[in-house]
Amino acid sequence: MGKKDQRTKGNTKAASSARSAQQLGDNVGFVGFGTAAESAFVPLLQASDVEDGVPGEFRLALRKMHKKDVTTKVKALQEFLELLDRQETGAEVVVALLPYWPTVYGKLATDSDRRVRELAHTALAAIVRPVGKSLALHLKAMVGPWFLGMADPHTQAAAAATAAWQAAFPAAKQAGAVTFCQAEILAAVTDNLTVATAQTLSDPKTTPVEEMEAKYWRTLAMSLASLTRLLATVTPSMEPDLLAPLLDQAKFWKLAKHKVGSVRQAFFECVVQLGACQASSLEARARQVVAAVLPSLLETEARPARAVWAAALQVLTVIPGAWELTSPHKAVFPAVFKFISCSPSLASSTFPSLLPFLSKVTVQVMGDQDKRSEERRVGKECRSRW
Repeated sequence: MGKKDQRTKGNTKAASSARSAQQLGDNVGFVGFGTAAESAFVPLLQASDVEDGVPGEFRLALRKMHKKDVTTKVKALQEFLELLDRQETGAEVVVALLPYWPTVYGKLATDSDRRVRELAHTALAAIVRPVGKSLALHLKAMVGPWFLGMADPHTQAAAAATAAWQAAFPAAKQAGAVTFCQAEILAAVTDNLTVATAQTLSDPKTTPVEEMEAKYWRTLAMSLASLTRLLATVTPSMEPDLLAPLLDQAKFWKLAKHKVGSVRQAFFECVVQLGACQASSLEARARQVVAAVLPSLLETEARPARAVWAAALQVLTVIPGAWELTSPHKAVFPAVFKFISCSPSLASSTFPSLLPFLSKVTVQVMGDQDKRSEERRVGKECRSRW
């Protein structure tokens, strides 16, 4: 590169050595700035007869954000924020950036490094403030990672994503924006929960296994939490059919047994919300719901325990024939007895749901107690320990 890539004043046009470059937005690779795949979305150069209003320094910062090195991405985002804060950077420049931002943002907002995610959301906030209604044309292209970002377990990243949402939409219009984008949000959630894997979310060639798994688990928890928030926001406008591609997947219901507590917690909280606003969707899949929730009551982590007991009560409320879809004495009661016996420290978090849950256990469900001597023995032992 070097001297061959002289630019015109303002760095908005390519020099004669790059006259053959395609127009901005086409797939343009540039040696020294990543592969063609990485470079496809933010070309460093543009055709000499194209005026897109994006200064070269912004273009270069955007291209640096595609680098794999975390330090480079952090510095690029910080540089980008400094450029946006400059007094001479007018709204027209930010509007010109909008067509290229969603792809860059989507990658950074889901990065494994929490600093990158936080800075990506912070940069988004700086972009949405001056563009006004111009954001509408590009909102759906980036609403997936944006909405999910508000459920990031890294508090600062979630706060930055939320601040960006509040900067883009007045309080009175925030719910409307979610409703407007509900299909795109739900598509992102469905893809993350039923299609994505640790290998597809990261590059196995360059990412350690532990980092890939951590990112995947975080994505699952964020997606479930975002679905819960989506349901709470758009109800009753969401059509049950929109949920079918997700709820009809066996992979979704298997999340009840996930090895990570934050994922289990988010799953059961989602079931509670589904029961509150989409009860018909749960009733239509009663067998899967019951199998996922009622046998899972032996939970030893505080937050997932609170969530699963609330979910069990919700299931027994919205699915009257729930007990007929399981074997209470084999799949449910032993776990309940053992939970009470071994988890007294969780009483404060589960009792608000435990007692109402017990009220749902009828005499017919308990059956012939003469045949349940072992259960009575365990129950007596539990009571003595408490």
